[in-house]
Amino acid sequence: MSLFKSILIGLVLGGIFEGWVVINKRIKAYMDKNKQKKKKGGKMKLLKIFLVITLLLTVIIPANTTLTFYNGNMYLKFSESEKLAYVAGLSDMQNVLTEFHEPGKYKKIKELKKDMTIEQTVKILDKYLEENPEKLHISVAISFVLAIDEIIYKE
Repeated sequence: MSLFKSILIGLVLGGIFEGWVVINKRIKAYMDKNKQKKKKGGKMKLLKIFLVITLLLTVIIPANTTLTFYNGNMYLKFSESEKLAYVAGLSDMQNVLTEFHEPGKYKKIKELKKDMTIEQTVKILDKYLEENPEKLHISVAISFVLAIDEIIYKE
């Protein structure tokens, strides 16, 4: 796997989740604003926004593009630069998801990663996979979350 592809996949994963959260917040704010003003046609504008976003996504991600979700076996074959790029995307994904859906857990993760480099995060994931070979067949994204959870809940 090329470095470019690793970076692209990391950005796509992180961007999709981050974009979803931002869009979700904007739609909620838009709906709340329309409820306060009691304007008619708010649902139609929301539908238009949804359709524009859908259209943009179909242009950005062509139909012939295959997004591969890697398992632990595949991840361990990555070069160091590919691991760095992929783990950076996984870390972003985890930060966005936990910030909005598990604020208590997010605070623990934020404290853990405060002075941590991506290289350290890669070593944590590598160690987790080496110590848990029975989990090499599952998604490396799930393994990443489990590895970080293992650290934050150990304390």
